[in-house]
Amino acid sequence: MKDETNNPPITIADSDTTSYSIRQLHKSVGNMTWYGCIYVPGQKTKHISLGTDSKLLAEKWLTKMKFAEMMPPSWRREYNDYPMAKAAEEYLQYVQSLHPGTTFKTYKSRIHPCVEFMQSQGCVNLRQITKGMVLKLVASFPQHRRMTLHERFRSFRLWLRWCAKQYEMGEYNPCDGIVIRVPFDKENEESWSEEEIQRIIDAAPSTLYRLFVGLMAYAGLRLSEALNLRVEDIHRDTKEIAIVGKANKYAVVPISDKLWSLYTAVMDELHPEGRLFPPDKFEQNTPELVAIFKYVLARAGLPMPKKSLHHRLRHSYCTNLIRAGVDLKTVTRLMRHSDVRISLNVYTHISDEAMRDGVNRI
Repeated sequence: MKDETNNPPITIADSDTTSYSIRQLHKSVGNMTWYGCIYVPGQKTKHISLGTDSKLLAEKWLTKMKFAEMMPPSWRREYNDYPMAKAAEEYLQYVQSLHPGTTFKTYKSRIHPCVEFMQSQGCVNLRQITKGMVLKLVASFPQHRRMTLHERFRSFRLWLRWCAKQYEMGEYNPCDGIVIRVPFDKENEESWSEEEIQRIIDAAPSTLYRLFVGLMAYAGLRLSEALNLRVEDIHRDTKEIAIVGKANKYAVVPISDKLWSLYTAVMDELHPEGRLFPPDKFEQNTPELVAIFKYVLARAGLPMPKKSLHHRLRHSYCTNLIRAGVDLKTVTRLMRHSDVRISLNVYTHISDEAMRDGVNRI
């Protein structure tokens, strides 16, 4: 490969061992990125993008590699490092191979802002991500968005754990001991009571729309899960719904008596197979679908929430189960949560009146 830089590469060389250099490849076409070049005797030169156009940062990488070569093998494994941008790219490729589609897009939207922030702070390699940098990262998250704060940090932490294992970085874990305090978001915590859910269903414009609302309010389905549900996913003999949900996890959800009555009202109108809510007969995840739900809420005489419209139905399902006295382990299974703390901390809002009622029961 022709070197198009005006200056010769800066090199750390040893005739019998691995040597390193840094250079800018294809500079004549505007690529100002510095690359780390690894020369192994008898092998083809390997070029690694350092993800920076700063010569100072590139020289730091070169110094670090020289220091690593001087270490004993056991120390070298412990202090092994890897370019951060490359690690993020390879991790997203790994996620896409396991969970193509929505899950991949979700992880990409969470990891990219974290990598961009670290790059803005001068981080090029993974080991430059220190505990102090992680605390700065968390402080940069949108504090008013509870779920964004929680999920972005969780995804960032999972990525770094994967990196430590993938690149043999030993006990590397800059997130160790960091606990984020998610701010209380009253808007997201509120839910509709059973009586309010019934008013929403009564205000629905059609029997099919009542079933659509009921799947979220009485079975806890997410919006995408309800819209993509197929007729054959509903098992009439056992009164159950088969779902491939978040992260492509398969689950079977029981159908309650209220939901069954909504389903039987439209049973004769459905085709034997195919989408329960086909695009030619039912609005999909569009602004029009949101507008219809706002119209239904207005007909039901309920105040208009600022956010979490359809997801609030699932939210209410969880809260109403707990209000009805269902134990948390069962609620967690019905909600298909991986951890009971998600059901308790994220979805339930315990009012002052409920707390007073609770202490008076003993």
